[in-house]
Amino acid sequence: MNEERAIAIMFANLKGGKKKPSNLIEFADACRTLQNKWKGGFKEMSDFFKVSQYMLRQIDKINELDDEVKKLVKAHKLGIDASYQLWRIDAIRRKDAMKIIPYLTTEEIRSFVNLLHKFPKKSVAECKKEFEKNRDKNIHLLVIPLQSEEFKELSNIAKEKKLSIHDFVLKIIKNSIKS
Repeated sequence: MNEERAIAIMFANLKGGKKKPSNLIEFADACRTLQNKWKGGFKEMSDFFKVSQYMLRQIDKINELDDEVKKLVKAHKLGIDASYQLWRIDAIRRKDAMKIIPYLTTEEIRSFVNLLHKFPKKSVAECKKEFEKNRDKNIHLLVIPLQSEEFKELSNIAKEKKLSIHDFVLKIIKNSIKS
């Protein structure tokens, strides 16, 4: 791939919405082409395209995946982050993991891969069981916009009850769910 084509592919795929004009394999090839041709590598590319070096490294790692994984990438079953996470898994366990990963969210993929790294001696199936056990224990964040007056009132009541505002609000929510 020549440099001009690689630059055009990178620009077309780094900016804009989720739907990209190139497939990820071609995108990764363009990234590798520029990384090899430009003396400054990822740093120069990062400055030129105004994206992080980390993102460019993730895209580039797609080039190092085996053909079986690349088929999933080409079929749009894996995105950049999922592909990168698969790359992080040793080749022996990657084959089993790639059957699971396309059905997980981005956060779940990261958690699952971290679990595989935490237990390198366990099989993918064993790690999947462990992951499933903990999967429903996710903490969900709820952000509630409050006026200053409302926040002060909640803080004062929490102090009176010798609770943190977090614990007090959580208690209110739990009580209202039980009712």
